[in-house]
Amino acid sequence: MGFIFQYSTQEIAEDLSVTSVEIIVRNSDGQLVTYLTSDRFVIINSEKFQEFILREANTEKDPLIDIDGNKFQKITRTKSASFKIDEIIASTILADYDGQTLFAYGYFEHDGYPVSPGDKLITIWTFLRPIE
Repeated sequence: MGFIFQYSTQEIAEDLSVTSVEIIVRNSDGQLVTYLTSDRFVIINSEKFQEFILREANTEKDPLIDIDGNKFQKITRTKSASFKIDEIIASTILADYDGQTLFAYGYFEHDGYPVSPGDKLITIWTFLRPIE
């Protein structure tokens, strides 16, 4: 099963723009089955989200780009997962461990898509962080 998820540039915090999330799900044969687009990002905890972005920012691997005379750091991270049961995925969550507890920074709402055992997920998050 395959799935790609993208959304347009959207201001989500005072000093950060989210530019895209891509979700690619392929079945065990590598076939792409589903395509979905959404632009509805919800930040659960703005302070923790900003801490996450600052922690992730790395000038050696995240390029600086210019958009209409404004400089941004393009932060791109890829995560992967696989599925062991049939289920419906109704949102895409940006989360990390805070100590030993899973903490969600935010999520994208979108129409649900089905996954089956053996399906593989790749999520590509891209953020633009303004540079003074």
